[in-house]
Amino acid sequence: MNLYHYKGCGLPNVYLANGYKETTTAYGASVAINDVEGLHGAIADQLVMKPIALTPDEFRFLRTFLEMSQKKLGELVGTSDQTIANWEKGNTSIDKAAQTILRMLVREHRGGNVVVRQFVERLNETDRQERLEALTFRQSRKSWRLDCDAA
Repeated sequence: MNLYHYKGCGLPNVYLANGYKETTTAYGASVAINDVEGLHGAIADQLVMKPIALTPDEFRFLRTFLEMSQKKLGELVGTSDQTIANWEKGNTSIDKAAQTILRMLVREHRGGNVVVRQFVERLNETDRQERLEALTFRQSRKSWRLDCDAA
């Protein structure tokens, strides 16, 4: 059986038995994955139920699966975005409570819990808005400047 080593998810140990198509293009070898969103959901389900601590790569995968920034996850678990970054780089051990919260969020989000899904979406939207507001510019007669009045 040919297995495809799926590195696109950022995890070193994910292999696909099927659900992908390998082709050769003018630019070289190419692989198309069927239903990437479904695949990432299946990976997330397995990680949530993993009986041992998450690795830094797994922690990052689950955070990005929720489309959550390091800043927002840090605020949620009571730490800084720098701490989240250090956990994901493997520089420091990941807090057990943070792992539990992240696993619960992913599990409930995947399980169709509307309240949790809306909560996560609201956090992500707030984060996107904060980033957009910080990057709102206005053109004056001579140059562009940051628009501090944008809402």
